[in-house]
Amino acid sequence: WDMESDILRDNDYLMSGWPNGAELVRKYNLSTGDWSYLSPSPNFRHWGCTAEVVDSTIYLFHPFGIVYEYDPATDNWETKTQNSAAATFGLSSTIYQGEIYLAGYNDSTLQKYSPSLDSWTPLAVMPEKLLSGVLTVINDKIYYAGGGNDEDPDNPSDALLFYDPLLDEWQYDQFRLNAQRQWVIDVTYQNKPYVLGGFDTTRLALDIVEEIVPLGPAVAISPAGHS
Repeated sequence: WDMESDILRDNDYLMSGWPNGAELVRKYNLSTGDWSYLSPSPNFRHWGCTAEVVDSTIYLFHPFGIVYEYDPATDNWETKTQNSAAATFGLSSTIYQGEIYLAGYNDSTLQKYSPSLDSWTPLAVMPEKLLSGVLTVINDKIYYAGGGNDEDPDNPSDALLFYDPLLDEWQYDQFRLNAQRQWVIDVTYQNKPYVLGGFDTTRLALDIVEEIVPLGPAVAISPAGHS
């Protein structure tokens, strides 16, 4: 549960994961269907991490602010500059113009990590405390969807808000998601962003898929086998 998955060329790299996958790194070759175990990471967290690929390098972010850099070509890990902000539950991340944006920290700031400089920049505070949602880029805006508040884990959100990198400010979209849910995942397919799954207010898993329409509503899509 809560593994991080990053695709680089023909390989899918899986990291972390509850209950025993903190340091594990597994590679699945999409062409041959073969699995292999790689060098263990320095990570010691089983869940709540997030990871992104920039310039053929994987960056794994620990909720406590730690950053691990992995080079698939050499199968080596390196610990980078730590962020002063920390998270309690789940981080979310996305890439915009070669830099990694992260949300879910306890102080509700959006954080930017620059891989080329190995540096952190704290950005605008989110209008409400949210974590375990998803970040995705749409039309030069960074959208945050779903999530919840760690002070009330049984109250997931239907939030849909976006961040303007030029103005360094958050705004609410005029619509929200069609369901309250946290621990969701996001997928971009044919340049369209989708929000999948998650837990509802009773902590039951959902099979809902929604497409985020920029500055418009999230469009519900019926799961397979449902009308």
